[in-house]
Amino acid sequence: MRAPFEPKPLARSTAIRMPASRVSVVLASVAVALALAKPCLGAEAAAPIASRAIGVDLEGAAGFGVLATRSGAESVGLIGTQARVHIGYVQLGGFAERSHAAVDSGTTLGGFAGLWLSPPSSPDFDFGLGVARRSYRHDTPGGTLGDYRLSTPVVCARVGVSDRAFEPVGVRVGARLSLGWDMRRHQRSYTSELTRSTPGEAPEGASTVVRSSRQVGGVTVVLTMTLALDVAP
Repeated sequence: MRAPFEPKPLARSTAIRMPASRVSVVLASVAVALALAKPCLGAEAAAPIASRAIGVDLEGAAGFGVLATRSGAESVGLIGTQARVHIGYVQLGGFAERSHAAVDSGTTLGGFAGLWLSPPSSPDFDFGLGVARRSYRHDTPGGTLGDYRLSTPVVCARVGVSDRAFEPVGVRVGARLSLGWDMRRHQRSYTSELTRSTPGEAPEGASTVVRSSRQVGGVTVVLTMTLALDVAP
């Protein structure tokens, strides 16, 4: 006698709530810690905001965040790298990131431009806007969603705080809050056939077809810790 078939529920990601106040506290805490690590020079502290003439850095980053879609919110882990040059108050750079959520993974390639501030005796601050291309991938064998490769243009906003040690080649440590808005959203439809068997019934019992859908793409908010090799002549 075969036991009744009970379909396993689809894995659902756990939503993570990241209030804006909590993110602000994290970034503020990093900024304060970096500021306290710098020696306080009385005359320099009173000087107006200034920036290094030129600097180049190669950075690695890792962190976590949330991907919000119409289907819900799911946690995201992210690793990435970035190359940047800042001249005066202007910064230009490019980045590559790899993210992984509960259902699919994403690869993002893009560039940005923005503002660079380096106050005396304080951490450095950067603000940037950029564009990128993100590709979502799902290839779980036997999964109800099926295999897919979907891409979308992305509008990005990046806010960071960091500080460096040693001259002229140094190590830069910091944190960054990144926002990515997928300009194109994909709706992925799928069906599941559920079969139930009862004692005394033929092997093929009554079946029920369940149709559902999932949105691929949305808004991503990620907080990362950064470590970079920095060259500032």
